[in-house]
Amino acid sequence: MMINTSVIKNYPSISARFNKEWFENEFTKDQEEMHPLAKQFTFEDKDGNFLDSHSLQYLGYIEKLLKDMEYEINSQEDHFKRLLGTNKKNNYIENKKDYTSALAEIEIGSFFKKMEFKIEFEPPILGINGSKSDIKINSDGVEVFIEVSIKERPRIEGNDIFSWDDIPGNDNAFLVHYLKQIYYIDLEETKIEKIDSGKTIKVSFGVKSILLKLNNEETKVNLKIDDGRTDEFIVKNENDKLKVYANTSKYRKIKFTQPFIYKDKILGKIKNKQLSESNPNIIALYLEPSSIPEINNIFIGLGFDRVWKTKGDIFPIKEGEIIDNSLVSAVLVYIRYFDNRYKILTELCLNPKADNQLPDSLIKKFRDSGTEIIKPEPYNEFLNNPTPSEC
Repeated sequence: MMINTSVIKNYPSISARFNKEWFENEFTKDQEEMHPLAKQFTFEDKDGNFLDSHSLQYLGYIEKLLKDMEYEINSQEDHFKRLLGTNKKNNYIENKKDYTSALAEIEIGSFFKKMEFKIEFEPPILGINGSKSDIKINSDGVEVFIEVSIKERPRIEGNDIFSWDDIPGNDNAFLVHYLKQIYYIDLEETKIEKIDSGKTIKVSFGVKSILLKLNNEETKVNLKIDDGRTDEFIVKNENDKLKVYANTSKYRKIKFTQPFIYKDKILGKIKNKQLSESNPNIIALYLEPSSIPEINNIFIGLGFDRVWKTKGDIFPIKEGEIIDNSLVSAVLVYIRYFDNRYKILTELCLNPKADNQLPDSLIKKFRDSGTEIIKPEPYNEFLNNPTPSEC
């Protein structure tokens, strides 16, 4: 592997924050363990003598972002050390998350700065001791708090559904989600177990069940639903684990991101007191490009399919428990993707049930920035008029 160290000096803002010693340390690691930014300098073009076009675009984007946000980053120097990915555990996965989450805050901050707002990172929330939000802006005298949540690419890449060895266990949710998406089965309450000496997975829901049976050669899985439907999947042994693969024609229909993941992002902000009770709040969802086809699933998981539901409809933790989502004024969906150059896709979905609505002047700036504004009807009103309005 050839390291293009000579070109690092072409990026002064990157070099200022990620110094020579840091790069030298990263370049001693295996590529799979290397920091995502350092790794960009290892990719060569087809002639093997320079960075490839994607790396050049990425590094150029990061260089400009760090330069434009230099003042704001320096105002929270300790907080943004996470960019370096050097946490105490020195674990690659955690380090990558630190870098991604810190970068997400900076990008969202830059997005608001371009709308000519003054940005404050890590602002305290008045009235809640010790609580801080990620970003605060001021719009016509109204302080608006922004909480940033990241969502990386779907866990499933390719058309593998789950690992046979991780059922029951870590892959339960992926199996259930696939069954719901493909066969349109209500699986809200399920019991998943292995029977027949581990050769059959039984998914029970109510008085009904689904059986997935592994053949003796461990090359196929036959599915049978008690309504008579059947299907067949391919099995491959990968790293001593049996991976179950979907039918390719059906795989294209799957939205792998499970809606409850997005629900939990808002719920976590509410439960952890990261939202202001007296100011408007925006949840900014920073999504990797692979999530673009999943936006509808994201909306469903957040409690609206272009319709915000009433209190308690979407956040039940226990039977009878009501979680109030009226602190969320809006959800900003933010996706940076690469299409010959880096582009930004943004949508803002307003919550008509919010206690504190966003100022009209702020909504106008969103619209002027090219952001699609979605203003759904409250659920009870939507029942009588099922056509969400667009601002």
